Amino acid sequence: MLDYIKLTVSNQQIINRLFSHPDFVKCTPLTNKYYSKFHKDVKKSLQFHFDKIPKTEYFHHVDICISPHYHFNKYLHNGNDLTPENCIKSLKEIFTYLQIEQSEYNELKVVNLEIGVNIIPETDIKDLINGLIYSKKTPFQVYDIQDKPFFKEREHQDTRYKEIKAYAKGLQFQEHPQYEININTFRFEIRAKKHRAIQDLKLGITTAENLLNPMIYPRIAEALIKEWQNILLINFNPDFTTINPKKVQFIKQAQEIDFWSDLIANKSRNTFADNKRKYYKILKGKNNLHLQIKLQIIDKCYQLLSCANSP
Repeated sequence: MLDYIKLTVSNQQIINRLFSHPDFVKCTPLTNKYYSKFHKDVKKSLQFHFDKIPKTEYFHHVDICISPHYHFNKYLHNGNDLTPENCIKSLKEIFTYLQIEQSEYNELKVVNLEIGVNIIPETDIKDLINGLIYSKKTPFQVYDIQDKPFFKEREHQDTRYKEIKAYAKGLQFQEHPQYEININTFRFEIRAKKHRAIQDLKLGITTAENLLNPMIYPRIAEALIKEWQNILLINFNPDFTTINPKKVQFIKQAQEIDFWSDLIANKSRNTFADNKRKYYKILKGKNNLHLQIKLQIIDKCYQLLSCANSP
């Protein structure tokens, strides 16, 4: 459930140790403010960004960018499941490789965190992605990313510090059948891009030491399930045979994106939420794609947490 992580540390001994690590080479920095290095083999999947102190040869801090999920898969993909046990094992291996001692874990502040879950929905993945319309009242935007087809992200606006992403993970790796990633795999992600956003998720994560605590993983599962509750997912191909004609008319109206944008722009504050509840209430069983995906996310989290720590 843990994917990309950015840690920052200002301890000069750790900074010097990382800067001198023999397996890292200079790469293009984020900005002129930084001196950056990435791993000679896995490139951006393991990298450092040293924050330069102007007019000196010293650094104020270093950002360490890692991915326990990619590490677990030998830096090939993150299309399978990563249990808390394997995540913790991967993190320990990364820290050991970077020559960071266990006594120093509290020095590494978590400032950027990505959590996510992979499921295989029964509905076609392309229809599912196309049906993602809103997160709360913020629309999803289609982004043309070369290695991520059928990718959507919540528009940034004033919520840039927390990103909500949803995309076709199976299609991303469709040219790599050796990874055995189901073509219909769906990935749902939350990325907290500031320390404040991580605290808002109430995960109990402040430093690297917290990432090794098994008790945080049920909280991660809860955060993913809670965030899915905010999603408006439209079913463009419902079965109308068991729905009365008046309700069919409403469902057809609700398939138009303009219907929802008008509710936000022109109606009272609760109208959008009321119509969203009405929409999901009418769509029962497999017609309610949002509920079907929610149940699959819960089931997957339950499996990963091995029952005992399930939210």
